[in-house]
Amino acid sequence: MGADETPGVELAMLRGEVMTTLARIEGEIRLVRQAQEESARRTDDLQRDVHRLDDRVDHLDRTTVTREELDQRDNRLREDADKRQAHQAEQARRALTIWALVISAIAAVLTGVGVFVSLTVK
Repeated sequence: MGADETPGVELAMLRGEVMTTLARIEGEIRLVRQAQEESARRTDDLQRDVHRLDDRVDHLDRTTVTREELDQRDNRLREDADKRQAHQAEQARRALTIWALVISAIAAVLTGVGVFVSLTVK
């Protein structure tokens, strides 16, 4: 029986080694799967980040004004302000002219009244 037990013992030892190796391999496979799942989650997060940044760039492309456009807008605003200022100056000049004519007319009337009074008093 000693000879029969030796192969049984050897088989049991071999079986123990195989089971230990399989358990170690299963553990390593689990670790690889966990790492792969974590990588997949991280990739999804990065894809969302890239999509969000792409949307922001699209928004900036649609709404950002170039330096040339700002210069054109600034020149247009200055031209408009100059036109308004010239128009206001013209209106002020016309108002002063009208007031000068009114005052001249009043002075002429008063001079005429003064002459009439001085002629009637003599």
